[in-house]
Amino acid sequence: AALAAAQAQAFDLILLDIKMPGIDGIAACEALHAAGFDGPVIALTADASVEQDARYAAAGFTGLIEKPFAAADLVGQVLGALERVKGIEPSS
Repeated sequence: AALAAAQAQAFDLILLDIKMPGIDGIAACEALHAAGFDGPVIALTADASVEQDARYAAAGFTGLIEKPFAAADLVGQVLGALERVKGIEPSS
């Protein structure tokens, strides 16, 4: 359902948990890119090992937030990704 929604609507950024029921985040990210999504996709995961980081990058993730995370980390990653891709400047 989430993949269909992402394909039917325009999103500036997508946050994907790696461990989801039905489809894992890596497969979902690959499917999004295969369907033409070219925005940033940030992974949310408890497994941020060097080996896994390489898998996430290969799947097309543009960022990674390790769980548990602070709200400031989430906001920083999202703003940074939007700034790079869309030229959106954070407000003061």
